[in-house]
Amino acid sequence: MVRAGVLWLLILTVLLTGNPASPAVDLTRAQDQPPAAAVTRTQAPAATQQPTPEDIWQVQAVLRALGLYDAPPTGAFDAATAEALARLQRRYGLTPTGVLDPDTLNFLGGPAASLERQARFLYIVKPGDTLSVVAARFRVPMPRIVRYNPSITSVHRIYAGQQLVIPVEFPMPAHFEVLRVQVLPERFLGSYLVNVAFADAHRLAEELAARLREHGFEVQVEQRALDGITVRNASVGLGRITFSPYRSEALTRVDVGLLAAGSNATSL
Repeated sequence: MVRAGVLWLLILTVLLTGNPASPAVDLTRAQDQPPAAAVTRTQAPAATQQPTPEDIWQVQAVLRALGLYDAPPTGAFDAATAEALARLQRRYGLTPTGVLDPDTLNFLGGPAASLERQARFLYIVKPGDTLSVVAARFRVPMPRIVRYNPSITSVHRIYAGQQLVIPVEFPMPAHFEVLRVQVLPERFLGSYLVNVAFADAHRLAEELAARLREHGFEVQVEQRALDGITVRNASVGLGRITFSPYRSEALTRVDVGLLAAGSNATSL
């Protein structure tokens, strides 16, 4: 009688609680988990995010090369950094907040994580060049050139034959993911992946054309935007943007080719 009572108690316990090893319980646990996120591609952080230690380290190196900051870069924002940053802001017509705010970070090229995706040229320093002359030719703020060239320890010391990376004022949208980038002498070639179905790529082309016009580019759109966009401005002598399907038209590939103004090259 006691054994029968124990047996019924065990059966009742199993019915009420379930068997932890049973497939039904595993299914319930799986359903309780949040659904797997769709695969998303890493995007550059927005300029409104707080500066990272890498941002601060790079900016300190720029300030040091400009002669505004004496200490070695540390990546930690201190009073000396704030004072040097306020001096840079005053020198270049920014609001002298003494803080690495979004406007100042954008002036210097944006967040560190986004630098590699930006358009840029290689330039070989010629006899008689100074950094200010090079900056004026490409219409880029000198501190931004310094940031892209950590080997520059003083803005007063560059030499003929030195290879510099020159960032281009090209409004690359934050959601463009880099597939491949080639930085060449006075030429840039970049391939980007955009999470937009190719069937909707005409809207992407129109939005990019409008964005370029807002940034002062002369823009020529073919009869159909998808046939390509040709751009020019004071620093880009010729630019060409084309659109193509990627992975069975589920995504769009955008190819950007830029030639520096005054370049001896005749084609992209």
